[in-house]
Formats: sequence, C-alpha cells, structure tokens
Amino acid sequence: MSTPKLQHYNPQMILRRFTDDEGWLYCCKRQESGRPIWKSKPEKVFAENHLYTVLNNDGKPDVSIEKDFSILEGEVSVVIDKIIEAALKGETPCLDADEKDILLRYLCRQRRRTPDGARAIVEKHMDQQIDKFPAFYEAYVGRPCTPDELAQINDSADHERYRKNAFSRFSSFEPRADVLEMLRNTSIMTAVIQTPKKNFICGSRPIDRFDDWFTVSSKVAIKLTPPRGTDNLVVLDNTSTSAIRQINEGIVERSTLFAGPSQELIESLACPQ
Repeated sequence: MSTPKLQHYNPQMILRRFTDDEGWLYCCKRQESGRPIWKSKPEKVFAENHLYTVLNNDGKPDVSIEKDFSILEGEVSVVIDKIIEAALKGETPCLDADEKDILLRYLCRQRRRTPDGARAIVEKHMDQQIDKFPAFYEAYVGRPCTPDELAQINDSADHERYRKNAFSRFSSFEPRADVLEMLRNTSIMTAVIQTPKKNFICGSRPIDRFDDWFTVSSKVAIKLTPPRGTDNLVVLDNTSTSAIRQINEGIVERSTLFAGPSQELIESLACPQ
C-alpha cells in the first residue's frame, strides 16, 4: 500500500469526530490577519507534505514512521470509540490495562508529532549542532577545513534535510518506561457535553501537558489526573458553558490552527468579544 504524500499530525480518525453532519470542519488559523474561516474535509487539513518522511543519504525516502503512526492510530481508535460510546450513554468509560497503555502511548507520541512547539525545539537544537560541524570535522581529521570541505559542510540543502529528519525521528520516539509508568499511575477523567448546541474543538496542538484536556470528539474530552484511582465522568450541560468555553480557549491558545463542527463556534473563538 502506498503512503500518502500529505501526512496528518492530527489523525483523520480524530478529525472526523469533529465534523458537522455533512462531514465539514470549520477552520481558522490563529496567526493570520483577520483570522479568516474556511471549511474543509478532514483529509485536507492538519497535515503537511511528507511530514514524517525521512530522507536517507542516498535521497531515498523512508516512510516507516508514517506507517507506524497508522498502526497506532488504528489501535487507539478502538479505545477512543469505547470512551465516547460510554460517555454519551452517561457512563464512566472503563479501560483495561492494555487499552489504557495504548491510549497513553498515543498521547505521548501525539505531543511529539505536531509541528506546533516540538518542531521549533528540535530545529533549534539541530541548528546548534550544525554550527559545530566544522569544529567536529577538524577535530576528526586533525587539521583545518579546506575551502571545499567547508563549503560541503555548510551546504544548506543538507542542513535542511538534517532538520527535517531530526523532527521526523523525534516524533517517532516511544515514551520512556519511567514516563509510561508515571502515567499509568493516573486516573482518566472524561467530560461529556450533553447539550446539543455546545461543542468542543480540535487544534494543531491538541495536548501540550499531560494534564491538559484532550478532546477526542466534539462532545467528549479526556484528562489524566493523579493519583491512580477511580476513573470518573463529568457531565457538562447548559449550566457548564463556561467550562466548555475554557477548554476550547485553552486549545486555541496553544494552537496555530483550530477547527470544529460549527462556523458560529469558530467565529466566536477567532474573534472573542
């Protein structure tokens, strides 16, 4: 099976849970002047060309990271379906240990894979390393670089490839064992909206801290809370509009792109009164 050129940092299986009845997302880029709003199908947004493709030294693309993400997304989609189904019934979702581990692995990797935040940090680190390349080479060969060698070391195309590959590989890292164990010692709080006219949004940085609310659909969000204990369900109704708004505003604040099932909702967040 071929790997698509356009690779999503927010999986389509998540985005489809935020569309309107006709399958549209209403989108807004926070940093654009005037904050224009447009509608799009999930396959066209929250994605970049070859985002996770690693370019090898011979120029051949390695798409194994994107394929690995697809496998994890398929596994966690089943877990998220279980969470949403229970929450919409007014029941507290109950995950077994394996299902919780899948969810935790997904949350860890989702934090790493988005261009917002993570890429800037990785590229800054790579720039610092690239600046040291001439000194590294001179120490290795035991003499100063020749002009030709220096020109080759400072080749901007190579530097761009190093930066891109560094972010792609960074996004693929599995959580460390100690981090995963720490997250296992949490409970899962689930919030469900039970009023038809209110919805959650999704954003290009859906989770930054592990105690952020992570919206899994336009009606359901989850949050990790220490210590490990009884998972619980929070019902948000007409008396909880400020809580819903606070969750959505948190997503807007940490994201450059956000979207949801209603143009009115996105307009209210793009141009708050």
